[in-house]
Amino acid sequence: MKTCSCCGVDKPRTKEYWTVDKSRKDGLDKYCKDCKKVKNRQNREDYPDYFSLYYQENKEDLSKYSKQWRKDNLDKVRSYDRKKERKRRALKSNVKENFTPEQEYLVRSMFKNQCLSCGMTQEEHNKRWNERLHIDHIQPLSKGYALSPTNACLLCRSCNSSKHNKDPEDFFSSYQLGLLYKYRDYLLSLY
Repeated sequence: MKTCSCCGVDKPRTKEYWTVDKSRKDGLDKYCKDCKKVKNRQNREDYPDYFSLYYQENKEDLSKYSKQWRKDNLDKVRSYDRKKERKRRALKSNVKENFTPEQEYLVRSMFKNQCLSCGMTQEEHNKRWNERLHIDHIQPLSKGYALSPTNACLLCRSCNSSKHNKDPEDFFSSYQLGLLYKYRDYLLSLY
């Protein structure tokens, strides 16, 4: 049990009741989640312009920091940008899409980090375009198909651009279609 410094109530030492604070010895904040919410709300009411003023006063430093962070974390930035773009396109097509990092890992490992169409490996793709192989819809999003493990394949930038929004039968060879159906059937057996 842990006692909240604000309300004085004893609560179990779990993340259900406490926020994480790595600077503290036990790794948990000194205020329980309920008190923390009240304090944060009060701070926002007492100092409504704090963050906008801070930003205005430190605009140049924050901009430098942001640019440097983006430069140092290119993989994270690209991954975020891809997810954001997928979500935007899905909303535009009126399709609900929720492709998780675990599902992405599954698809990448199933296709052995190689482009399904030309066989380019992740290493070759990274050297050539300085980015990861693309996760692409087998059945196109523009025709209403959401990205899911059973509707995803791995393509290099060039093959992905060539595929555009073609149906799989119009783009992949019969051998590649056979592999896709084999992977799809395997995944369907898991779910």
